[in-house]
Amino acid sequence: MEDLSRKLTHHLDLYATHHPFSGVALIGRGEEIIFQKAYGLADRISGRANTLDTPFPIASLSKAFTALLCLEVCQQAGITPSQSAGALLPGFVSLSPDISLHHLLSHSSGLPDYRVKGEQPLHEIFANLLTPQEFWQQLGTVEQKSAPGEAFHYCNPGYYLLGLIIERLSGKSFGAALQDILLQPLGLAQTGLDDPEHPPANRARPYDYKGGEIIEAPFTDARNFYPQGGLYSTVADLHRWAGAHGIASSVPGRHQAQLFSPVIHSSVPRDIYYGYGWHRLTRHGKACVGHGGSHWGYRSHLEYYPESGWHAIVLSNYGFQDATKVADQLMQICFGLAVPEPQQPKPWTGPLEEMRPFLGRYGSETYQIEIQYRAEQYVLLSPQGETELLPMAPGKFRHVFYDEPFEVQEKAGKLYFWGMPKIS
Repeated sequence: MEDLSRKLTHHLDLYATHHPFSGVALIGRGEEIIFQKAYGLADRISGRANTLDTPFPIASLSKAFTALLCLEVCQQAGITPSQSAGALLPGFVSLSPDISLHHLLSHSSGLPDYRVKGEQPLHEIFANLLTPQEFWQQLGTVEQKSAPGEAFHYCNPGYYLLGLIIERLSGKSFGAALQDILLQPLGLAQTGLDDPEHPPANRARPYDYKGGEIIEAPFTDARNFYPQGGLYSTVADLHRWAGAHGIASSVPGRHQAQLFSPVIHSSVPRDIYYGYGWHRLTRHGKACVGHGGSHWGYRSHLEYYPESGWHAIVLSNYGFQDATKVADQLMQICFGLAVPEPQQPKPWTGPLEEMRPFLGRYGSETYQIEIQYRAEQYVLLSPQGETELLPMAPGKFRHVFYDEPFEVQEKAGKLYFWGMPKIS
């Protein structure tokens, strides 16, 4: 394993040299830690470095904890996931009686994701603490996109409702139920709710990239999204969870099949199934369960291979970091697969005429983006702003600063970018 650890260190050191990386990565197998290392700064103002003990908000990876907590609370209350969800929230929301806890847990309720009314950015809505009624009024809806159980629609408000149900069934706050029923029995002392009034010591600060520089990400009050994305943790705690306990394989083992069994299929953004709080997919020819997380200034990813116990954990305080890609490259090395060494990208220097067919506007009447060439530079214009692109080949680009590819694709004689057709 020492040779493997050296290979993993070499790869991620090169990645951090040629691409921005700020965070912590860990590779384990069962209870054994094969590789772990911290990179970058937890606080760019003070110069405080990230360490193996730095707490990071884990965003939507929190859903895996919420799903397990929900199953355990339901077990104690003597009900099953087939219970109608709306019946457990009388006076709060009038859901279709056909929507069960099973549907909320698996994103198969037919309910949509956040419905922001007006043009106010979501991070501004989350800047202040909302009551449950204010949350649902501003971001939720009972209008369904499909019938329960018919299709996968990722739904953060659905997990918010699960948090309220957990509180009603347990008679405790979500945080108290989480501590008493999961975190303390599992020995996860470095995991908890990201309370802005009582933040964990030495928590990593959040950063994004805008206007050619790394900036502090906007503040959001994580109490607004505890069940769907408001937990923090460390790589050590997540390893302890994935390794020693096999993510609920032993504590409590009776829920493992429910958590991991594929419930609903999704082909976007990739071919996956969703269980309860976990994606279920095949990676590198092996069964894999995992989940990522992304919100303002943070990225997280955990992937776990139940048959062998291998797992990868990446936590980052760069909101633009592709934590999934980093974890996946490290796992490929563990499985003996060829992975190109990270290197400084070399821009394509071919003639503009070869790139010109891919320039122009893509989208629809309601949403458009445009790839332009001006002042000897390729740029992407979108409603969110302007992004400088590095040309890598005709129709292929890369973000000028971090490791994100952009590619124009051809389907049936038409050009598409981000899944949108070229319109001019």
